[in-house]
Amino acid sequence: MEDRITPSGQVRIEVIKASGKKTVELEGPNTIHNDVKHEMASSLVQATNAFGVMESAFDNDTFTSVTASQSGIVIRDNASPANLYEMQCTLLDSNNYDFTVKGIARASQSYTIVSAILGHGWSTGNSDFDVRFSDHTFATSISLVDGDQLNVTWKITIANS
Repeated sequence: MEDRITPSGQVRIEVIKASGKKTVELEGPNTIHNDVKHEMASSLVQATNAFGVMESAFDNDTFTSVTASQSGIVIRDNASPANLYEMQCTLLDSNNYDFTVKGIARASQSYTIVSAILGHGWSTGNSDFDVRFSDHTFATSISLVDGDQLNVTWKITIANS
């Protein structure tokens, strides 16, 4: 699934004749200029330092419970209720329009991973991020055994450069 943050607009042009008769000459979507998209992305970067995704980044790769107030990628297993684990995260790339984060988790026993979440500021009370950037349910469950490593690389684009 691909979601987009896309600013959009509508334009409506009316003509009101001297007789009072109103006609709509044009109605429909309009193009949002790249300058506006770039300003939105730049504002996010300034407000959150690389969109906030690597502020207090998760730093444990051993299927550790998620650390409060930290950021990055969390993976979920197929247990009921689900167990959530942080991934050791690094920022691979960041500019004013997009960022790429890589998460690593190394298994020391068997796990079945079904989804991942990317965000900023983990809240243990809510079991979710304060700001969730994205989530992804894997098409098929990922089975890991002792010695396996799971890598998740996530790219988020706010505006085209």
